[in-house]
Amino acid sequence: MPRPRRPIARSGIRLTFRRGPEGNVLIEVANSGQWIAPGATERRVPSLGIGLENLRQRLAKYFPGKHEFTTVPGEGWVVVRLRLQEP
Repeated sequence: MPRPRRPIARSGIRLTFRRGPEGNVLIEVANSGQWIAPGATERRVPSLGIGLENLRQRLAKYFPGKHEFTTVPGEGWVVVRLRLQEP
């Protein structure tokens, strides 16, 4: 007997890696959910933003002037994009 179908929740993580036309490495991570800005008063989480700040510091140290890091909140997804130039 077939199982009844359940609605599929739109959740998950998408990863994309590719090399850009100039030899740059492009990495995109998309996570289902909503962006909560560091310092936001609603749904405050003590560790909010620590990982992103740590990543920004490491990129500045190991890829100074040779990286681009952005976060883009979207409709039900938060997308982080990282572009690294060859060192």
